[in-house]
Amino acid sequence: MSKLLVDASFIIALFRKNEDAYKVAKKNKNIIEEHKCYTTNYVLNEVITIVSMRTKDIELTKRAYHFILDNFTIINEHDTPNFNAQVMNLFEKYNKKTFHLSFIDCSLILFYKQYNLEYIVSFDGWFKKVKEIKTYEFIE
Repeated sequence: MSKLLVDASFIIALFRKNEDAYKVAKKNKNIIEEHKCYTTNYVLNEVITIVSMRTKDIELTKRAYHFILDNFTIINEHDTPNFNAQVMNLFEKYNKKTFHLSFIDCSLILFYKQYNLEYIVSFDGWFKKVKEIKTYEFIE
């Protein structure tokens, strides 16, 4: 059983049929049951915001919220000393020439390292360019 850090893009794709990655997300949904899955409060906030704004469906948004609570260990950013400063250092490191990793993406890299996680589960291709992490390979 691997320890996975799940990004918002994967969770959002599970709840939005018109997302490009919906079929791949559904095909890979079993990873949540087969592995120890983590996410963060930032990801929870991002999922709820995007699902609600794009669908205008409060019931679907509530299902996404409860899905996260029921299936993930949620990492609290406030439990990490100097969290914002550490993430800002990573943000600066990975965005010196191009701005492709968001502050939240950089926070996931921090937690990946801090919690000795094995993979980041994301449809965000920019994570593949970060040599210090492994991204989960989806079944297509």
